[in-house]
Amino acid sequence: MGLWIGRTVFVYLFVLIVMRIMGRREIGKLSIFDLVVSIMIAELSAIALEDPRGARLWHAVATIALLAGLQLAVSQLSLRSSWFRRLIDGRPVAVIEGGHLQERAMGRLRYNLDDLMMQLREKGIFRVDDVELALMEPSGKLSVWLKEGRQPVNREDLGMGGQTGALPVILVLDGEPYSPGLARLGRDSGWLKQELAARGYPDVRRIFYAHIDSRGGWYVDPKDSAAGTAGARGGPGLGGGAPGDGADQTNQAVRVYDAKQHEQSGVDRGTQGG
Repeated sequence: MGLWIGRTVFVYLFVLIVMRIMGRREIGKLSIFDLVVSIMIAELSAIALEDPRGARLWHAVATIALLAGLQLAVSQLSLRSSWFRRLIDGRPVAVIEGGHLQERAMGRLRYNLDDLMMQLREKGIFRVDDVELALMEPSGKLSVWLKEGRQPVNREDLGMGGQTGALPVILVLDGEPYSPGLARLGRDSGWLKQELAARGYPDVRRIFYAHIDSRGGWYVDPKDSAAGTAGARGGPGLGGGAPGDGADQTNQAVRVYDAKQHEQSGVDRGTQGG
């Protein structure tokens, strides 16, 4: 009896430590790989506890440790490679665009109308035509962007400053120019490097994330190791366009984007899967 209790406490503490090492993620935000590893760890723990002689305990412990190491390796690869991250986690998929349901995309996701309407109601939305863009995230969550005129009143509407308008266009992710965003602006990586250099960021590889909003305002977040080279996070990267011709080019690009503001940067169209 004492041996069984000791084995149970040991397995519990061991699995608790392993899950803690694997990182903090909400259950609803687990990737498919994380979910598979968690299920396998649970099954191995049950096998170890059900064995009356405890002969399988160390086999289970070794296998759980191996799974945890594999999960950590995959997580590190996902941090370093956007291609690998998309392979493991997938991409967001548009299920509503411009108030219209994307039936093909929903069919590929095996996502029915009842589920969609339930998730919209949970967000206080009861009309599909009020939605400009709805994305099914890799985690299974639904992200929604309402149409102009249907969005909640904000500070700018009250004359208190702030910004409204189209979705921002992502330009840099993980130190790499983001091609879908540049394509929506009709620009290339050369233009991006020139604009970033004008804002004090000569090396795009040292930028963690950057976007441009519908008014031509930039947001640039350098990587932690590069934060001191061009000011603190959000320093020179915030604000309007660059001086001179750079600002004109930026505003022209944003105007082109505004004409297509139903297109969300970085989001698969209805013809792409998750």
